[in-house]
Amino acid sequence: MTLIIDSGTFLVGNSLATVAEADAFHLARQNTVWGMALTPAKEAALIKTFDFLSTQNWQTTTFDSGIPLKIKNAQCIGALIELSTPGSLQPDITPGIKMEAIDGVNEVQYFEGSGGATIYTAVENMIKPYLKRMGMRMTMTR
Repeated sequence: MTLIIDSGTFLVGNSLATVAEADAFHLARQNTVWGMALTPAKEAALIKTFDFLSTQNWQTTTFDSGIPLKIKNAQCIGALIELSTPGSLQPDITPGIKMEAIDGVNEVQYFEGSGGATIYTAVENMIKPYLKRMGMRMTMTR
């Protein structure tokens, strides 16, 4: 796998950060899981995180001074999450409606699979200043 570093347009590349940048980020934080991974696995995790980031509603995709460090760092954190639990950033979720009788007469209806979603606050807080405000809180959930 080869990383193609994108300038922040999310159109021509498949990563914002290089493996070397991600290695330095995780080494500084003593994230040994990242350090033990092989380069192809790191590249795949960076690409999957880039795929997730490219779906966000960015204020701009033109960064005058290069890609902000916080966005690259968010990709590095997301890549560690993806490396540790493949598919966690973009899981397939198909909630279903379930009805249960409470006392034989009254019923409750809810969506199965709702609630209990993981919120990746470290990533969310780093990219939040660069996202368009949509009138409600954006959360990065699994």
